[in-house]
Parts: sequence; structure tokens; C-alpha cells
Amino acid sequence: MYMRDENGNIIKPQFEQYKKRDEIPYSLKPAMPLWLIIVIVILVLCVLYLIIKYIIKMNDRKRVQIENFGYKFY
Repeated sequence: MYMRDENGNIIKPQFEQYKKRDEIPYSLKPAMPLWLIIVIVILVLCVLYLIIKYIIKMNDRKRVQIENFGYKFY
């Protein structure tokens, strides 16, 4: 299975290549989910805040319009 040199020692160039290739992703893997979770939570909170603010503004506008109509007609 393993490649052997002239003296019969096992050569593992493939494993070293895999280690070098996997070093960067493994170092980023613990950090990425935290960053993603933090960013997603902040975005969701901002969107919810803006939606609630917009709904409150729309309710206030409807009240003002109804009051204005009421004052105009009566």
C-alpha cells in the first residue's frame, strides 16, 4: 500500500500534502461558524427592529389619516 524507497522505508508524501492542504481550513473552521452566527444574529435583529419600526409607523399613519378624515368631515 505504502510507497517504499530503496532501503524499504515507508514514504508518506501524500499524507504531508493532505496535512499542508488541510491546515488552513482547520484553523478557519472554529472561527467561521462563530462569525457566521454573530453576523446572522445581528442582521436578523436589525431586520426585526426595522420591520417593527415600520409597522408602528404605518399604524400611526393610519390613525392620523382616520383622525384627519374625521376632523375634515365632522
